[in-house]
Amino acid sequence: MPNHESTQTINSGSQLAINQLLQLLEQGDEAQRCYSAQAVGQARITDAAPSLNTCLYHTDPDVVVDAVDALAKLAVGDIDTLEDIALHHPESDARLAALEALSAQAGGAEQARITTILMSFASGRPEGDDWGVSSDWDDWWDIQLKAVQLLAKKPDEETVRLFFLLLEDEPEPELESALYYGIGQVSPQWLNDRYQTGRVMTRRKLIRALAQSDSKIATIQLFKAMSDEDPEIRRAAVEALCRRKAIEYQWDIVLRLCDQEQRVREAAEAGLDVMGELDKLSQAKLYSLAQKAPGAALSTILALMACHVDAPDSECLEWIAEQLHHDDPAVVYAAADFFASTKYEGDVYSELAVQRCLKHVERTTLPVSLRADYIRLLSKLVCQRDAFLAAVYPVMQYIVNDEQNDGVLRQAALDLLARISSYKGQQYLRELILGLAAKGELIPVNQLDTDESVQESGNRKAEETASAEAVELNSESSPEPASDILELEQLLAAHEEKFSALAEDDLPAATPTSTLAAIQQTNVEAMLSCPKEEQAPEQHVLDMIEELPDNYTDYTEIVRDHFDTSDKLELNRKKVAKLPQLGNKLLAMRALGSSEQPAAVPLLIESLLGAEPSEQVEIFGALARLADTVNIPEIKNAIGAAANTLYHGDNVSKQAATRYLAKMPLGKALPLLLLGARDQHEHVRICSLMAIEQQLEKHTVRQQDRPALNAALTKALHDPAGGIRKLALKLLADIDLKLHLDILLEAAISNDEVNEIAASSLRHSKEEVLGKLAGLLPDLDDHRQPLAIKLAGGLLS
Repeated sequence: MPNHESTQTINSGSQLAINQLLQLLEQGDEAQRCYSAQAVGQARITDAAPSLNTCLYHTDPDVVVDAVDALAKLAVGDIDTLEDIALHHPESDARLAALEALSAQAGGAEQARITTILMSFASGRPEGDDWGVSSDWDDWWDIQLKAVQLLAKKPDEETVRLFFLLLEDEPEPELESALYYGIGQVSPQWLNDRYQTGRVMTRRKLIRALAQSDSKIATIQLFKAMSDEDPEIRRAAVEALCRRKAIEYQWDIVLRLCDQEQRVREAAEAGLDVMGELDKLSQAKLYSLAQKAPGAALSTILALMACHVDAPDSECLEWIAEQLHHDDPAVVYAAADFFASTKYEGDVYSELAVQRCLKHVERTTLPVSLRADYIRLLSKLVCQRDAFLAAVYPVMQYIVNDEQNDGVLRQAALDLLARISSYKGQQYLRELILGLAAKGELIPVNQLDTDESVQESGNRKAEETASAEAVELNSESSPEPASDILELEQLLAAHEEKFSALAEDDLPAATPTSTLAAIQQTNVEAMLSCPKEEQAPEQHVLDMIEELPDNYTDYTEIVRDHFDTSDKLELNRKKVAKLPQLGNKLLAMRALGSSEQPAAVPLLIESLLGAEPSEQVEIFGALARLADTVNIPEIKNAIGAAANTLYHGDNVSKQAATRYLAKMPLGKALPLLLLGARDQHEHVRICSLMAIEQQLEKHTVRQQDRPALNAALTKALHDPAGGIRKLALKLLADIDLKLHLDILLEAAISNDEVNEIAASSLRHSKEEVLGKLAGLLPDLDDHRQPLAIKLAGGLLS
């Protein structure tokens, strides 16, 4: 932010605005002084220091706090007055702000004095000081913590001695961490020694303090801490060494990729990436790491190997192929992903990877999310070689056809079928979306009976009768049943004997595996159980309290309320949270949107005919996504359907139509988006403006369309929804700021939401806007004046 050394160097518009702010600081009411102090502090106007000093003894504590905060940002202010506020002001916020303002001037000539003041507050509540004792919270604790934190930024030997004394009193955890941080700046060896004997929570605070020290002692201790038994300490040590780019410990950080804890592995991977060393790890080094890595870390190493550019040798390929039979599904996934992402000769390993992925997809005991990941991995493998589709297609079709499967699983299967260029898969998707229409219409033909046709029909019936009689004759001497039928009958008989011997009470009980499953099981049992005829206990209690005397009326009402509350809790207990399960038709439309296949466009447009609103949402969304990946002119054929939706559709389908129109030619899309900007529903209006914003980023509005666009955006400035007003101001400022400056300025000082972004949108006409604000400020006497002051501060910063 610019530092205004002198008002004489500032342009006229800025100078007029600053003069008005300074005048309000000295002569305004409480609100005017507060907002003006915030504005000059934000703008870093050092000439405002005298005016801010006049506010330090104001009766309103908010004025004092805002003035002191501004002085802290400017690093100026009367030290005597600030010390007086810190010692005697009745509000703790004012005292804390005064300490911050004093610390901001600590680097000057008053260094020793300011340090002494801060140390007196860091020592805690003086004897005989009863300020704040009567309140529920001890404000002195906040003041002491603030003083310690300020001193810890640049401590000296005397300050550290005070910190040692404070540690002897067993301070609160937050204060203890601040003390460790300050000591670490001067005496990291003391932290190192204490670390050796400290408990886990203490060692965590110490390692964070050492992480802030640049000393060699701290770096060595951080290296040792990477082997600590506590994973949180190991993670903090890895992050600290990576931040300081300790290349000498690079390999030790690499070894943390084999850590048992995932958060430590993630910290090592992210840290090596920041250091620029992750890409330098050779395939051979990663292979050696993978051989030593435990099962929990093996998937991480394999994932890094899959991203490597070096080609693996045959020994490495064989070893990774063995991991496809690992017990951990995550390791199997990482190994299969390696073969899907790495180039090598032959298809033997990919074929094995496909087989293992299919096995895990069919394992219903695995989490649904992991099975879906396996299906997405199969999509990568099938795209490499079409021959794999023969094995994959039946499994995907089975998953989709069973609508009891989770929607995430079916969506992943449909995404796979949509991405591959297979006639069989495309025809299957077509049947899911269009139904019977996918096969074409059959034209019925009525054939008239002639003498010849009647005779032929009689002959066919005679032949059918003769064949039926032959079948009956053969059935009289029925052959022995086939061996497989006998085997099946024996197997069924054995199971019947096994389970018929079990009494009803001996049947194995279904044990729920989660809280939701237990609730669902209880609900099913309640529905299946016979209703009890006896009177409910609560009814018996209610009958009893009805007989109580009239002076127990209050007690009666309390009991009734408790029963009503329990009924509501019982109703909530029976509710089982479930995500909505979409049908295959909607999921297939969604899959086409991510298929990146040009053939998906005509199918989606064909499905628009007679589509339900929920289907229109998916179709327009899919077409919008395809517009980013395929370039065929047919995708514009849905503009007419989008127009019809904007006129007659529901709110959600209208929003989807605007997302589609955002990708279409501006000349055709803009009139429809302007129609959406006038819609009665707020979400449709803001989606229309967002679509216009996307269009304006890539295209220029034609001259004949500008008046209609400007009128729509000007109207949107007065929309009841704040988000629409903000977006309208931004768009109008981008189109022609000078033309719309007056109405934009009025909107900026009239609405809180618009005011938040007004400074950045109006900055190109900064001096003109500040000049106008300087003329408006004296005459504004309503809610617009604080907003005008905030806008001036934002433009001056």
